[in-house]
Amino acid sequence: MYLLGDDGKMVDSEFGFDVEAGLSCIVVESRGGANPSTGVSRRNPEYNKLLNLLLARIRDTGAQNSQILLDSKTVIGLPLKERIAKLERDYPVDFRSLDIDEFRRVVGRSIANMHRRPGAKSGGNAQKRIRICVDQKISPDDLISIQRIPTTGDELADYSPGLDQSERDYL
Repeated sequence: MYLLGDDGKMVDSEFGFDVEAGLSCIVVESRGGANPSTGVSRRNPEYNKLLNLLLARIRDTGAQNSQILLDSKTVIGLPLKERIAKLERDYPVDFRSLDIDEFRRVVGRSIANMHRRPGAKSGGNAQKRIRICVDQKISPDDLISIQRIPTTGDELADYSPGLDQSERDYL
């Protein structure tokens, strides 16, 4: 799915919904994949903007963060406890008391340092695929925009290009 920013423009990064260990999760897709020589453009170039908006809108629902999980291909087979981001505070995280942009940076630093190859020289990728798991069910309507909540499946299609009708009905 795509999200509208506060300016009414679509944010060029994707997210979705899932369940992990019984918790509702928002899955933020990773950034990357650019190859200018072959004409492939960067995937999810507005990752940070999307993450800031999602965290702020989760905060507005009153939900608390139960955990943030690294969800990249290289770690998907690891036990859940080895994929939990270690933050500067304990879980659950109450978003209402946070500076959202600073919290996003903390999450990025934690994610960048997880499961790196021994001896790696770079700082790591802070924009990997993650799951933000929360303590209550969150629907697309809760996140799309407080002022611009679609009321029909057709309107939801504008926010979730590529979904077929059964997927829109499910959401």
